[in-house]
Amino acid sequence: MMKIFSGKKRATQSPLALRNTSGMNYRRPILIACVATSLFLLPEPGSAISLKELLSPSREPEPVAAVDTQKAKQAQFLKKIRASDPSKKTIESAVFNGKNELGVILSRDVPMQSIRPLTKSLLTQLAKEFPGQDLTVLTYAPTSPPMKIGTGHLDASTRSMTYTPAR
Repeated sequence: MMKIFSGKKRATQSPLALRNTSGMNYRRPILIACVATSLFLLPEPGSAISLKELLSPSREPEPVAAVDTQKAKQAQFLKKIRASDPSKKTIESAVFNGKNELGVILSRDVPMQSIRPLTKSLLTQLAKEFPGQDLTVLTYAPTSPPMKIGTGHLDASTRSMTYTPAR
């Protein structure tokens, strides 16, 4: 039997009512995905900045070029580490976090008494690449998940290095 068009206009679907050919409504999953994504983009509770602080003239944004230069220096430093130990006999992995701290996962072959001098050596090299900055090196054991072994810190104002073993 053939359908005959009656001349009445069919109601068009709203663009928000996304439906595929199987008739599944995509509105709810899209809404859930948007809410979940926005929750991940919210600042941490202790780091929230008030609107007044954000708009104050004393708050100067960090130039984009400075951020790019910092990232480039970090990438270059990581390349140096990888180039100095391509067989990963000492350092299995190294990465910078958002606070400009160097995290290093050491090989199982590194003796415990060598960790402090290695950390201080890394701090010395970091100080050459990032002059005038407080620097931190976090050392980890190659476990899953990595277990923190110790923390080395260089205070830029006093030029003193400290090493604190993890407890």
